[in-house]
Amino acid sequence: MGDRIIKGYFLRVSDEGMQFKGYMADFEDELKYLQEYVGGYIDVVSLNDEIDLVINDEGKMHNLPTNRACIGDNGGVSDFICGNILCLRHDSDGNFESILESDIAVVEKKLIPLMSVDTAGDNIIYTMINADILPEYEGER
Repeated sequence: MGDRIIKGYFLRVSDEGMQFKGYMADFEDELKYLQEYVGGYIDVVSLNDEIDLVINDEGKMHNLPTNRACIGDNGGVSDFICGNILCLRHDSDGNFESILESDIAVVEKKLIPLMSVDTAGDNIIYTMINADILPEYEGER
């Protein structure tokens, strides 16, 4: 990482749990920016061989709002991501690179927004929803 500008695909969730449509934006490839965006220590998770997700390393532990369900190769939910997500590519040395427009379809197929519909004891019951119905993010990008 360094002082260079790259393009990422941002999947935001508000503190109240409102998820937003994903959007492409430029950002400065610096650890400080990534930590501010996710609200803490970062973790990098591979979505596939080309696309990485930058997330809050302790998002679940700090009860950040659930943002997206990760859909595994078998079509089932493999995990949940809590807090903001930044989708990027990486080069052969593991350095972040700009995401491509063609990657968005892959991201949207593998990361599905959730809406809480009920509770059962201490558990929240979610249903997956179509990202097209989510509102646009209106804040600072």
